[in-house]
Amino acid sequence: MKPGGVLLLFGVLALASAGPLGASAWAAPKPASTPRPSVATPRPAVARPPVVPGLRVKRPQFRKLMSLTDGAALKREVFERERAFFRAGVAYDEQTGMTFDGHRTERATGELKGSPRSFSAPSKESLHLILLAKAIAGNQRAQALLTPDPTRPEQAVAASIAVLEKKMSTLERFDADFPGFGGFLPWFNVGGGKIVPTRGWTDRVPSLDNGQLAWSLYLVASTLKAQGEPELAARYAAHLDLMKRNVVPIFYDPAAGKLRTEAKLGAGASVRPAANRYLNNQPRHFLDDDKEGLLMAHFADLLGEWKGQKVEKEKLWQTPRRQPITRRGLTAVAGDTFSSHEDWGFLVLPYRDVPLARQLFENAQKARTRDAAEHGWTGLRSATHRPVAHDAAALEYVNTMGVSSFARGRVTGARIFTPYAAFPLALNNPRVFSTWLSSMLEVAGMWGPNGVGESYASGGRRLAPILTWDGKALLLVAMMGGIAPELRTQLKHDGLYEAFLSRTRADYARFDGKKVLGSGLAWSLPAMN
Repeated sequence: MKPGGVLLLFGVLALASAGPLGASAWAAPKPASTPRPSVATPRPAVARPPVVPGLRVKRPQFRKLMSLTDGAALKREVFERERAFFRAGVAYDEQTGMTFDGHRTERATGELKGSPRSFSAPSKESLHLILLAKAIAGNQRAQALLTPDPTRPEQAVAASIAVLEKKMSTLERFDADFPGFGGFLPWFNVGGGKIVPTRGWTDRVPSLDNGQLAWSLYLVASTLKAQGEPELAARYAAHLDLMKRNVVPIFYDPAAGKLRTEAKLGAGASVRPAANRYLNNQPRHFLDDDKEGLLMAHFADLLGEWKGQKVEKEKLWQTPRRQPITRRGLTAVAGDTFSSHEDWGFLVLPYRDVPLARQLFENAQKARTRDAAEHGWTGLRSATHRPVAHDAAALEYVNTMGVSSFARGRVTGARIFTPYAAFPLALNNPRVFSTWLSSMLEVAGMWGPNGVGESYASGGRRLAPILTWDGKALLLVAMMGGIAPELRTQLKHDGLYEAFLSRTRADYARFDGKKVLGSGLAWSLPAMN
């Protein structure tokens, strides 16, 4: 779209105004061109503009709910524009197929600046693997995103397989060079046709990120097999088997009956697991959270080798993790900060197959949107980089963003908003999701030549000039429905689905006998810019 074009506003068109960063570089979403569906669709209940006693904000005007047609057009535009980021040399390394952590941009134009950040982590790999698997399996949005030729989306299949071959060769070399990691990954540097542990991670490995990675490898192995790629599928299955064999000796602490947050390689990275010894890198620091860390707990439980250690395995689940919290007629699972980032696991495993889990997940999204609307905000908050006023400023990652009233830990009051914070809404209500996402993309700097931006501060004059995997891929994976449907099918195939459901139900035991409030609560929408 040309500068100064039209901006999609929930079924109506309004002129795009030039923002403080120069709107000429930031084209707005294209208006919908497809006809509205003739079949009536259910309209979600929307809350009346809230009035909170004592809240020091002017009473704002609130947005209208975006139509399904306009929302679909917005999503198509997002995937089309994200192609500029998800390519070799920007999002990942051409030679190894491994991800880069992110890429700096120019604040004034949104164009790429300098070189990518040539380090990464297992969590970024997990997102890349999901996108590649989706494309190979025939997902049209993933193919449109990853194809080398936008006029021929089917080319994404061969391109994705080629990247997966490079990625596996890199992992196999890493396993040979650093066998002490047992198939798991630390934070790593990318370059010279290989990956090596970053400074500070040469003898330790995180469990949370590797839980995310493990389930993505599980998806890729099954997808490749189903799509007629047996040799590559076997290599991914072999790597996954290595992780299955080593997850218990590396991460399980028998003295505590818990998983280590970080495991220290006692004999170093050059010694294989059978001859190595693994310790808790930080005393009394265990992975017992009910958020992203649960992915590793379920991987260790369902796929790890516990021969002769059945009692030890049960210790992982002896204390239910999900804790109830009710605030002003709305019951949810208490968060650490109640950041959207904490809902990553719902993209991956079919937690929502348990009705209580589904209701509480929806309630969490209502809590986040209600909090933002009551403050008169245009966006949602989640862990992200702090916006800055100058290109040269160092970027700080702020992991204390969230909703204080539903959090157990400290939550900063900084008014920082990030588009990816809307991703859980995509699993709940497409129209509410599109409304919040569009509101944030209209802020100058959040919708650029390389797709969705990272974050902005209230008022829109500061933004974080960087593009990251979390800030982009979480949104895209959510818009494709996550991978819970695929993993449900595979868990059933492997005879593990019922065990997974049993663990999930038990993990909500603290809610037994408690009334869950909020099922009829209306959705809240963002304030006008």
